[in-house]
Amino acid sequence: MKFLQHLIIAVCIVTLYGCAGKVANINHSENKYNAVKKVTDLSPKLCSYRGKINVTFKNSGGNLSFGALINKKCNNEIFVNILGALNTPIATIVYENNKLSVKTSSKEDSQALKMLADNYIFYIINFIKTPLILPKDNFKLSFTKNAYVFSDDSHTIYADEFFRIFKYSYSDININYLWNDDNFLKEITMMSPEGYISIKFLSPKGWGSK
Repeated sequence: MKFLQHLIIAVCIVTLYGCAGKVANINHSENKYNAVKKVTDLSPKLCSYRGKINVTFKNSGGNLSFGALINKKCNNEIFVNILGALNTPIATIVYENNKLSVKTSSKEDSQALKMLADNYIFYIINFIKTPLILPKDNFKLSFTKNAYVFSDDSHTIYADEFFRIFKYSYSDININYLWNDDNFLKEITMMSPEGYISIKFLSPKGWGSK
């Protein structure tokens, strides 16, 4: 038993981050104005995406999950192919020139998908972009063990050690961004009293500007 304990301790010492996990390198003496500039300059700016996503909605009415191929532009126009079994397109949702259209071969499916589009296309359009808000010089700066935290009377913005925005909070809504080490976005989640939304980017690396 002692040998096993010593082995575990040795492994923890050898690994870079130890058994407690990686510790973010947050500079608690960072100047607020420098931090604002670094977030503005270094946080990835993404607004258009072409590829596959997986969308999950959860609320009091139940759960809904589907795959889709999308072409979302920076002007918020969006083309969505909803995927069914074997990744076969079963419907097309288009939002263009402030008009929403749904095309499918089944009237029954058309009504259901029209309701889906009416209820949820707003979230897909508005949350497939980052940053939503950037900190300004009048924001307050504080620190946690893994984040630079910028706040004013309405919004709180969290940036990681690389000055990438990974969370927004405003009112009773929280939006989280999951980045990989190559600055590619893997997932956006939103939590509010109305429910939960997850958008996963299924391109090989995720969603990035490279």
